Amino acid sequence: MNKIGRNDPCPCGSGKKYKKCCGKDNVIAFNPSLYKEEFHRLHEQLIGYAFDHYEDELLTMVHEYAVDHIDVNNKDDLVTYTEMIVAWAIFTVPIEKDQMIFDEFYNQAKSTIAYPAVRNTFTNWKTAHPSVYEIMTEDAQVKLVDMLTNEVFYVSQNDDLEYTVGDIAVGILIPYQQTHEFFFMMIEVPGENWEDISFLLDKKLPAELTLTDVFPFFLADLLQLQNEPEFEWISLPHEGVADLFEVHAMEKGYHEALIHTALQFWNDFCRVNNPIVRKPAGHAAALDYFSQVELRPFTEVTQKQLAHEYGTSVGTISNHYGKFLENYNLLTIPEAASPSPAPMDMEKQMRDLMRTIEAQGFESEEEINAFLENGFSSDDMLQPEEPRDIAQDLLFEAREVHGSARKKLIKEALDIYSNSPDAYLLLAEEESDMEKQMELLERALHVGKEDLGEEFFKENKGSFWGIVETRPYMRAMQAYGKALENNGMVIEAIEKYMELLELNPNDNQGNRYHLLVLLLENGDYKAAKKLISQYNEGTAMFMFSKALIQYEEKGITKQSVNALIEADAANPFVVDYLLMNKMFPDESPEYVGMGDETEAIAYAEETMHLWADAEDFLRMV
Repeated sequence: MNKIGRNDPCPCGSGKKYKKCCGKDNVIAFNPSLYKEEFHRLHEQLIGYAFDHYEDELLTMVHEYAVDHIDVNNKDDLVTYTEMIVAWAIFTVPIEKDQMIFDEFYNQAKSTIAYPAVRNTFTNWKTAHPSVYEIMTEDAQVKLVDMLTNEVFYVSQNDDLEYTVGDIAVGILIPYQQTHEFFFMMIEVPGENWEDISFLLDKKLPAELTLTDVFPFFLADLLQLQNEPEFEWISLPHEGVADLFEVHAMEKGYHEALIHTALQFWNDFCRVNNPIVRKPAGHAAALDYFSQVELRPFTEVTQKQLAHEYGTSVGTISNHYGKFLENYNLLTIPEAASPSPAPMDMEKQMRDLMRTIEAQGFESEEEINAFLENGFSSDDMLQPEEPRDIAQDLLFEAREVHGSARKKLIKEALDIYSNSPDAYLLLAEEESDMEKQMELLERALHVGKEDLGEEFFKENKGSFWGIVETRPYMRAMQAYGKALENNGMVIEAIEKYMELLELNPNDNQGNRYHLLVLLLENGDYKAAKKLISQYNEGTAMFMFSKALIQYEEKGITKQSVNALIEADAANPFVVDYLLMNKMFPDESPEYVGMGDETEAIAYAEETMHLWADAEDFLRMV
């Protein structure tokens, strides 16, 4: 107990002399613990008052927020969410006649407070509000810095709470004279989530709102952040492939960024294609090969080496690797990664490999695997001898050059094989006159049909693109669909995209995305819903389109808002671009991922016009 002079500043922090403040009640000795006990009493009584008088109202409010924003089956989350929302409501939600629960309690409790300094500080509890704090030091008093205002606060160490320097604390601070304490409870989040929390604050706090205004939604996102694994998997076998690849990659010392990019690609691949995985080793080995060939410069790994390492076959790796290449558009390549083989080079290699295997006359998959494993390399592949293939190789070359050199190669290709769709497609790409461009594209489709033949279409409908020879025709038809779209011929463009999906339901070209936008523009919600149901994927295009359809058909309802919340969870960057809270970059992203900002930019650029009248709806998340 410290002796305080009557003319000394009062240790309560009021700024008055001791004799004019706490000393006026003839308390000669100042004991800070008396104040702290008084604050503890008020703290506990406030919580008790809230539940004694308003338990039903508080729990009803918590339930309404919880059922729409958190997993109510997660008991730990439900308890945390309940306690934090109750704390927030006591200070901020009007209960009766625009009064908060705290206001009612304050009016009753202020006359019971013995010390003037405690009474003055207690008045300041009126302004208590939730915020987010970085834990800076951990001594007898813990230093906290508000991430929103940079204000500094100190809280006392106690047996109930442990503070770790660098972590993030979320809660409501109330003043305890010279220190502060968290009201009711506090959430501590590992410091490694700093960027995620900063993003949540930016996302939930447009200029006109405070954290108090959106705290239930921020809190739900925060709990989800703490629970979310790095990747969500459709099935356990998909996750098993990821785990097996990661174990091998880490044992071999792959860079962390390479592993993450490969796993992100596999996750996106699974969400789009939902592959059947019977033996994880084959897919994991193919993913390993894919990650090295596509992302690591000058790699010397072979499929044979990986087949031995994973206990699978070269043929299995080659098969899965080919499917990965067909979905190459899912891959977001890090800036440091080396350029990948051009898609046309891959197409040529696949064609020549298939020709080489066919020429051997194998009767079983085992024979193919033995052939591929027996020192086979690209030098052993047969060179093209058919006019179609020779012409196609010239057209592959033509794609890499421009001007007279390109025209020369196109002419040579047509002289060798006149039914080459890629030749007319390249000429159309060079043509500035729209009418002539359409004629060239129509010519490309005509010669493509003649090249493949009517019976080929009947026999192979549904499996196009997997057959390499169909790809020039498929490219031409897609280009024709886009040209129809650009010329305002929406119905005709829709028909072409639908035809492409009938030929190749796997849609390696991404035609479903163009089709979905056109169906929405045309107001054909029935066909749009059928398309969404057919592919049932978690991309921004499909998730946000589903929400938009519900809004257009029924307005702002619980169902449409829930659909929007699900879409926002799939890609939390989209809404900010649609509302113009974020400006588009000068250049569109070269590669588009899934669930990230590149996808959001690409989606918003293509669909901004569809959301022009839905601003109020978008602000529901």
